[in-house]
Amino acid sequence: RKGVIAIPATSISPTAAISLIFIAAFFPILVNTTAGAQHVSIAMLRAGRMLGASESYLLRRVVLPSALPQIFTGLRLGIGMGWVAVIVAEMIGVKSGLGYILWQAYYWNRMDMLICTVITIGVLGFAIVFACYGLGEKLFNLAGNPRHQVRGSAELTPAAQH
Repeated sequence: RKGVIAIPATSISPTAAISLIFIAAFFPILVNTTAGAQHVSIAMLRAGRMLGASESYLLRRVVLPSALPQIFTGLRLGIGMGWVAVIVAEMIGVKSGLGYILWQAYYWNRMDMLICTVITIGVLGFAIVFACYGLGEKLFNLAGNPRHQVRGSAELTPAAQH
């Protein structure tokens, strides 16, 4: 046993490809989410606790909105890393997809197919990350809209939570 995760030179199973993609995407998301949650204002947490907010309420109304920018940064990074892993998995073992086409174009010295595939991979990757960015902007605007913010301390009292 040389390593925990091994990718054979001939091909990989679909389960191994999915695992590779998951591992590539998971850690940037995890690290950024953790960093975002750790940098929540202590003053906001104390104010919420003093007004009687439960831990779950603080998580939903203080921690999550405060960490949302870093969570979406992690999502964009994770999606980018996952996209690279998809292409690599297709190149190594799956007999279909853009990675496979890219590898075949390289092998057969088809520069027209190679350039076309690289452009397609880039455009699709950009579109996916841009869609994630747009979703994040919509959520940030919703969170920043005065109609959706906490209007007063009455919302933080335990009686208002039921």
